[in-house]
Amino acid sequence: MIMPLLLAAYLLLAPMPMAEDKKPAPEPAKKETKKPVKKGMEPHQLANPIDFDIPEESLTEIACGFASQSEVSHYHVWLPKGYKDPANAKRLYPVMIIDDAGGNSQNKWKQFEDFVKDTGYICVMPVEVKNGEMKPIIMHYNAILNDLPERFRLAPAAGLFTGCSGGSRRAGFISAEFSDYMGGVLHSAAVGINYCKEKHMFGAAVLGDHDYNIAEMARLVGALGEKRGYYRYFDGGHGWFTKEDGELALDWLIHHIGTRPKPMLADDQVKPFILHFKRLAEGSSVPLVSHLNLTRCNEILKLHPKLKTDPELSEFAAKLNADILKISQDPAFKKEWNADQAFQKAYFKSCVEDFANGLPNNGSLQSAAQKSSVRSLSEKLIKNALKALEKVAKDFPGTQAAETVGTEKARLEKFPEDWK
Repeated sequence: MIMPLLLAAYLLLAPMPMAEDKKPAPEPAKKETKKPVKKGMEPHQLANPIDFDIPEESLTEIACGFASQSEVSHYHVWLPKGYKDPANAKRLYPVMIIDDAGGNSQNKWKQFEDFVKDTGYICVMPVEVKNGEMKPIIMHYNAILNDLPERFRLAPAAGLFTGCSGGSRRAGFISAEFSDYMGGVLHSAAVGINYCKEKHMFGAAVLGDHDYNIAEMARLVGALGEKRGYYRYFDGGHGWFTKEDGELALDWLIHHIGTRPKPMLADDQVKPFILHFKRLAEGSSVPLVSHLNLTRCNEILKLHPKLKTDPELSEFAAKLNADILKISQDPAFKKEWNADQAFQKAYFKSCVEDFANGLPNNGSLQSAAQKSSVRSLSEKLIKNALKALEKVAKDFPGTQAAETVGTEKARLEKFPEDWK
């Protein structure tokens, strides 16, 4: 059962301990010999019998839990097309969990719907889980995480977990306890770093640049470094990232999960990723975007050579290297590529690493004194960031990177004013 593990770990991290009435010590229980089980895999008695007849491509509410629970737990689930096809009876599917701070996470479905449908994920959205007391959170996640592997065919080490604010912190913590099935975490409005110790997992954070939790970015950068993490700021405050920003981060995550040599995903688990990146490449008129997504396809195919003869991919795979080479030989593309590489390097160093490490990492920055401190520190950090980004624009005029520098300048120049 997951609950004891979850409860112990959460109590170590909780800002306030749970208060409980003291009870007499129970009689020592008789020792029983039990076969060891993996986290999240121990069979349990459900409050209601499992119903496996769940429709595909539809949001369905599931009731689950232990008979001893004070209330039944619920979550909404989306099953991908083909899940119930007899031909896929042995196929395992990655799971994506969405956790919104206020509960009823199914209300965020539309923000992630396109990505989920295009990449073959099972999507799970808890109902009762929300910010508040620890005990109900642990109880509901304990029920859900024990229910999922019994009810669905879950792929190992391929899952995604995303959340906002308190949901983002839970994503960082719960994914570590469910790490057998997880591959990446996407944070919004806060971070949690428990999963970072799992070497097969990747992380991404997209935070508002005047979110009062902005200093927490440093925790993630410090825990994951540059290679295992994706970091971005958006012009905004405490809340969810935009659909577009979220999809860029999710694409980064599944590319890294799909090209991870150990543990390697199965061919039928990465095939939807390849088809997804193929559609992105073919649907873009920007050579840099097409090249990026074709390269992602190529890198996954190198680890899964049998997919090169797959009926849906054989023609595409046969000319993939030639298509990548054609784009890369265009002088205009080369300039855009060099500019993008310079921008990414400058952005990570000055806007992410230096900026995150330069701010006081002391929790939520909500008091007047804390905001004043951030304003004072950020003015110097912003000056350095602008200098680094302006050099990119000067060295590569007329490029997409130079245009992005203009957007970042506008964001950075007004940032201190937002901390009044």
